[in-house]
Amino acid sequence: MAKLVVLTEGFAGAVLELKAERTTVGRLEDNAFRLAEASVSGHHCEVWLDSGQVHVKDLNSTNGTFVNNQQVKEAILKPGETLRLGQIELRLENGTPPPLPPLPPRRLPPRNNRRTPCRLAG
Repeated sequence: MAKLVVLTEGFAGAVLELKAERTTVGRLEDNAFRLAEASVSGHHCEVWLDSGQVHVKDLNSTNGTFVNNQQVKEAILKPGETLRLGQIELRLENGTPPPLPPLPPRRLPPRNNRRTPCRLAG
């Protein structure tokens, strides 16, 4: 399950599990996901899932909505990308661990070029 994880100190560990319906994020209590921090607008943005993609839409916030430090009005978030609302930073996680790095190539021991005599039965 896709989720937004808050990274900012003092809010770290807060998690928003994303669903198909639109989720409002903001400072006021009537938001589905509340971030009580002065730089976050009362109704800052909406976040929702559609066809497996995570969408975010700014709701005319005062301090802006940023994806990877680029201000957006509407955007699609990819796993590992950061979303910043005012001074609060979140990261999109897709709920599965990141892939393991490839294994290094296997090295065979050096070949012994000495020839061993073959005995014939006889």
